[in-house]
Amino acid sequence: DALVFFVPSKKIAIKCRKELLKIKISTKILPEATKWHFAKEWEHMPELIKFHKSGLKKSFPLSSSFINRAVALPISAVKSNNESSKIKSVLTKVLRDKLSK
Repeated sequence: DALVFFVPSKKIAIKCRKELLKIKISTKILPEATKWHFAKEWEHMPELIKFHKSGLKKSFPLSSSFINRAVALPISAVKSNNESSKIKSVLTKVLRDKLSK
């Protein structure tokens, strides 16, 4: 139900989200809403905490790397005629700006 793609950094992912929100395009849970959706943040599961003796915050480094760089766009059956063009325009601008620095 979402198109997920990865950008070079968490900072760029968050910038993509902010710019998309400016044109009224929402994103899904990544990368800012990991508290509930990512085991690294779960404090409500004693078994998980006990299993990861080094602590959950230090666990799952590869997963963290992917999640922090992910942008997730919801896929909807109903879109306005120019929504895809607006998304492309915003993402092209953000990625060109960030990658050229």
